[in-house]
Amino acid sequence: MTQNLDTIVQVKLPTGQVVDIVNWSDKPVYSSADLQNGFVAEEIDFFQYVVGRVVTGYGNPLGPPPVRRTATDADTNVQVAGEMSTMEELLVYAIKPEFFLYTTPVAVNDFSSRSYMEPGIDDASPCDLPIMRADALAILQSQLILRLNISEKNYAEAGLGYFNTGFGVFAPGVAATAGQPQQNAVRSYTLPHHIGAQEKYRAQLINPGGNPCNFAVDQSTQTDPCVRVVQNDMMVTIRLNLDGLYKRPTA
Repeated sequence: MTQNLDTIVQVKLPTGQVVDIVNWSDKPVYSSADLQNGFVAEEIDFFQYVVGRVVTGYGNPLGPPPVRRTATDADTNVQVAGEMSTMEELLVYAIKPEFFLYTTPVAVNDFSSRSYMEPGIDDASPCDLPIMRADALAILQSQLILRLNISEKNYAEAGLGYFNTGFGVFAPGVAATAGQPQQNAVRSYTLPHHIGAQEKYRAQLINPGGNPCNFAVDQSTQTDPCVRVVQNDMMVTIRLNLDGLYKRPTA
């Protein structure tokens, strides 16, 4: 990096390209996806919609067609779906996923009805929703791969558990977080991934083979601890943060 007094003015990328740091800030770009327990989608795309459009959502194939939610500022802050605008750029130093566990009490695959409350007797949620359960997070991390694709090339790829969030609720026991809530738990890239103006990009969760991802199971009502009952009325919202230096639009 090149500095002028106490201000960073340039970043030199591994390719030799020099990025001028003008109108930049330390700000993540984020996008969310809704996944019903038992989803079989092989690819789940992030950053492909804006506020006011529908949130990416994949349902359980045994249920009805998904009812997807309308995106709000809590779901995404993307300016243009699937690419940077003419005045945006991003240097990605870390990828930080957030996990929120909900029920779909109205109907399976109805993401518009997602709720913190378990219908009826709450014997299937050993921690308060939307806190993520340890067993659910472990299954997601064991089954899914996370990729960052820029201009049709994969720049980051690893198991979902490789990417630590580094912030949020921390409740050891049946609850879980992706790494401890501290900055030194984050897997930061030595070299940032550059997404230039008007460059197409997406992050993807890959479910190899399209096997059912049954991340929500219940053992609490079983006399046999080895019996695991799939909870089809459970869903997870994953909010993915691309964290780093962001060149914001000036107009």
